[in-house]
Amino acid sequence: MRKSSPARLRRLQRKCTRALRLHADLAAAACEMLFKAKNLSPAERSILKKFTREEFAALTAYQQAKTQLAHALSLEPVMADGRKCDVLSVNT
Repeated sequence: MRKSSPARLRRLQRKCTRALRLHADLAAAACEMLFKAKNLSPAERSILKKFTREEFAALTAYQQAKTQLAHALSLEPVMADGRKCDVLSVNT
């Protein structure tokens, strides 16, 4: 595997960080709406469904970005005891 340039690694790191922040922001908004779910209007329920879909898409984007960064660094997700952790891989 060819070595990744520092600039490429930095771009992947920023992509990973942006995806995580987007997911966190969408998750927080969805949680706020869920807290009020009993009193939501049909329009607000529709918005909540949209947030949930966007939150899932953002989580997927974060997982993919994290995997790309780990791959570029030639790392595999591992547990503390050294075993490969398939749960962290978006490919499993």
